[in-house]
Amino acid sequence: MREFGSEFHIAHHKDGYFEQLRHLKAHGAFLRTGREALLLASKASEGRTILMPAYCCWSMEAPFIQEGYRIIYYRLNADLSVDTDYMLDSIEKHNPSAVLVVNYYGFTPTNNIVNRIKQINHNILVIEDFSHCLFSLNELFNPTVDFYVASIRKSIGLPDGAIYLSDIEPTEIAPTNDTDEFLVLRNQAERLKNIYQYTASQQDKSNFLAALSQAGQLLKNEDVIYPREMSKEGQNIVHNTCSNSFRMARMCNYEHLYNIIANNPLLHIPFSPQQTHTAPFALPILVDDRDSVQQMFAANGIYAPVLWPITKEASRVCPNAQNYSEHMLALPIDQRYNYYDIEELGHRIISILK
Repeated sequence: MREFGSEFHIAHHKDGYFEQLRHLKAHGAFLRTGREALLLASKASEGRTILMPAYCCWSMEAPFIQEGYRIIYYRLNADLSVDTDYMLDSIEKHNPSAVLVVNYYGFTPTNNIVNRIKQINHNILVIEDFSHCLFSLNELFNPTVDFYVASIRKSIGLPDGAIYLSDIEPTEIAPTNDTDEFLVLRNQAERLKNIYQYTASQQDKSNFLAALSQAGQLLKNEDVIYPREMSKEGQNIVHNTCSNSFRMARMCNYEHLYNIIANNPLLHIPFSPQQTHTAPFALPILVDDRDSVQQMFAANGIYAPVLWPITKEASRVCPNAQNYSEHMLALPIDQRYNYYDIEELGHRIISILK
């Protein structure tokens, strides 16, 4: 039974997690977006050839394209771990100056492949995107990784935010500009969304979605990426985040939702909670008619994004990446949702996929 009333819970608590991350490497910076953090990493390499996983989004590629890199995709296994043989062959064939690795959804640790890369050629710069396991880096940290980067904005409610960690000092970062149109729109959208959760007004919903869409389009239309400091408001939120509660919520919610929907024959969950994992980003499912299922979910108040459309070349290189790109939806299991929310979400999914 869902409970109402009783004592207020203390929702605001600082546990110093992001300050701890800043001390994992000699240099740390909070930036506006994840692609700006990647741009800082890209500028440190003397060469201009990078190996990137075939399963990645356009915004991860954009900084390297801007810096004139030749992007070469490498294959992933069915569980999204790196195809080690393919990686080693690619290093021998292309002699890259940098390699990007990703921990997908918090279930594909990279330590083994990173250590192999460094054993082959310690001059290859390794960049790890830990956006999908933002709250677990202190558990996963590998000192041989040259750059750790992550988008914070995709995991916490704040107007902007990303993090850069490295022993290599970053190049010049522009100061924050709180009148930046992107920030203004993001803040406006969040205020409107807060109103909507109490009114359930379709007009309020349309207003906050329009502001979010405009902000997203502004980023996409930027001709040149350049590193900018995270806004003061964003930094204040980050420094007062209780990562421990977020971590627990994501792990509990993932297992809870998994147990409700895992036996449905119309979907496949590639990662079980029994696997060694960290605080997961989302619960990915694979379905046959992805676009149709996504539409049915949306019609029933479930918003499950596609992660991600990939290029034709990436699809050619890696059928497993193509499979995820064409069939995967990401179900929310984050700290916004409690036990009863996950119960309702799971049973909604079961009622739709039958």
